[in-house]
Amino acid sequence: MKINYHALGKDSLAVISPLSFDPKDWGAPRLMRIFNFSSRQVTTIYERGGIQEYTIPKGSDYGSNSKGYSAAVTSAMEIHDFKELPNPEEIPQMHQKLRDIGGKPPPLDVVMQGIGSIRKGGLKPPAGR
Repeated sequence: MKINYHALGKDSLAVISPLSFDPKDWGAPRLMRIFNFSSRQVTTIYERGGIQEYTIPKGSDYGSNSKGYSAAVTSAMEIHDFKELPNPEEIPQMHQKLRDIGGKPPPLDVVMQGIGSIRKGGLKPPAGR
């Protein structure tokens, strides 16, 4: 699987990750993350397409036993501020990737203002303890 990087204007980077090992799989699931360094947000989009073959009934305008196809796309989207990301180290990496492919995002120190360091995973103790 190959991850693709595309500049969307001067300040945004699209990171497209296929989630299928079969390159011929039409509508294969993919995950796209768009880092907008001006708005300091990342949009995550999951897409999955599907195609279905069916037989057109006799007596229709298309003749008997003709094949038909229908297609559909399923998607889901989430938008998060950079300060909500569990791993802020990802931001400078994607900032540099955008610069490498010709983008001109705002300076990294401006983008990172108010964003904390890496958060450690784990459970928090219940409130009041």
